[in-house]
Amino acid sequence: ANTRGQIIREYFIGARRIDLLVKWPWELAGQRQVQREAIELKVWRPNQTDPLNQGLVKLNAYLNGLSLTSGTLIIFDRRHNLPPLEERVTREFLDYQDKRIQVIRG
Repeated sequence: ANTRGQIIREYFIGARRIDLLVKWPWELAGQRQVQREAIELKVWRPNQTDPLNQGLVKLNAYLNGLSLTSGTLIIFDRRHNLPPLEERVTREFLDYQDKRIQVIRG
């Protein structure tokens, strides 16, 4: 966020908290605006199922509460015997409900 933006951890939305909310100020036609980006973090642990669906449901609820149409879901894969990180990092875009979700796995 450097000098002008903010990174807010566990930002309160209604009765829930998004993991990260990034705010960045900018101007449009002399009017101050604030860009907001919502980020949900999940961990895929050994002997558990892929947390993608759970993350999408949770992020969608947060995006609704923030009146945003897009967000990012980051899934940290902590299972055993995986290829090196540089070989398994992926990024894809999904349409979920009426939202555009960027999913990053690593």
